[in-house]
Amino acid sequence: MQRHRPVVLVILDGWGWREEVAGNAIRQAKAPTFDHLWKTCPHASCVHEARMSGCMSSKMSANKIALRWEWRCFAPSLATIAQAVSLPSDAASRESDEIYVLDPRETENVKIRDGALDIKRLRQIDADGLELWEPVFKARFPLSRNDLAAVSAVWPLLLETLPRETYTIEQFIEEVISLRADLHVVRVHKSRRVFTFAGCIAELVRLAVESRTLESFSLEHEEPKRILAALHTLGLDGHANTNYLLGLRRALGLERGTTDQQKGSRHG
Repeated sequence: MQRHRPVVLVILDGWGWREEVAGNAIRQAKAPTFDHLWKTCPHASCVHEARMSGCMSSKMSANKIALRWEWRCFAPSLATIAQAVSLPSDAASRESDEIYVLDPRETENVKIRDGALDIKRLRQIDADGLELWEPVFKARFPLSRNDLAAVSAVWPLLLETLPRETYTIEQFIEEVISLRADLHVVRVHKSRRVFTFAGCIAELVRLAVESRTLESFSLEHEEPKRILAALHTLGLDGHANTNYLLGLRRALGLERGTTDQQKGSRHG
């Protein structure tokens, strides 16, 4: 007689999950058991709204997310900025291994982190060069054929033939991403420290990009003026906003294609 292993459904009511570390006790806590379960077990977020309650799809629902404007810079060392922001001593460092898929169009930020495919689309660039990115897709691996069809609806992929029912991360890279010759896969190790500066969510990151190392600093807020004020305080008013796509391409010496962003136009 076949014995079935037990299955446990764990409901974390009031857990309040979000990605940001600043002001987030859950993300700042040392929780090795939860971290292991989150990375290795199927999971979903739940929502309760007025007359409905139930589990959301793992795909992102952008209308439930407050979009934030972003500014970022890269350099071999950002020690001067780290000193200027008075980095809190309790700003915990979060290590992660991530995979970026660089698209020469530079209108979608595609990355794989914590076993999930995460896609954001560049929605707008304001007159000061700040960027507004909108989450358009997120799902954990393995990805099904339906998942890949949903990906293709927001980011062009060549899906004429899909012999597998599901795709692991490596299968997705080797058998799906490789069909587009213009895409470049980059493996990145990050050491991130997230904190609050001048009312903005700030992040200092040390990156290992293939054989190169560099650092990045970013500011995020729903109101552009808050970011501009923080940049003025740091004396970074005249520095260009460099997103991850462009920063990684420059670090790797990849030629950048001509895009609307390169021309400085706005995206609606």
